[in-house]
Amino acid sequence: MRLSSAPVRFSSLLLLLLLTSCAKSPPADTVDELLVLEGEVTVAGSHPFDKRIVLVDEVGVFWMLQCGKFEAEIMNLSGHRIRVSGLPPVETLPDPVLIVDRYEMLPVDGMKPVTGILILKGDALILEKAATGARFTITGRLREALKQFAGMKIWIVGMERQGGGEGGIVIDVTGYGILAPAD
Repeated sequence: MRLSSAPVRFSSLLLLLLLTSCAKSPPADTVDELLVLEGEVTVAGSHPFDKRIVLVDEVGVFWMLQCGKFEAEIMNLSGHRIRVSGLPPVETLPDPVLIVDRYEMLPVDGMKPVTGILILKGDALILEKAATGARFTITGRLREALKQFAGMKIWIVGMERQGGGEGGIVIDVTGYGILAPAD
């Protein structure tokens, strides 16, 4: 589901780094308030120690995200739109920063993604949402490709319908992404 070529992505990241250096911190009166931001995630930096997760919000502000336990997952969402919530750091920084408390993916191709742990149970492929325990039976042409990711935390999109089997809802998967190994 990557949309741009390597030269375009490199140019975009270079522009991102240049613009980020000119960004202003959030107003002081928002420091104690929970912020909710929506935008596209980008990973800037070419070396593992230099990588930064950046969210470009609706008005074009470049926010550096401190993702904590979500770092690997959000890095894997580079190029996708997400909603994050959290607090700015206590100290004043030259660039806008958000310490991420939670996140969720926004629709992909008009469909709301479902995230969870992929489980292979016999011949059934199930996606289980960690927070609720809800189960979705996976069908469709991407089903076989997904089997190799059993045990991983993933996101999927596709057409949902009522069905039987392990999960009460069946999803005919049309797109997916790997977020991280299961905890």
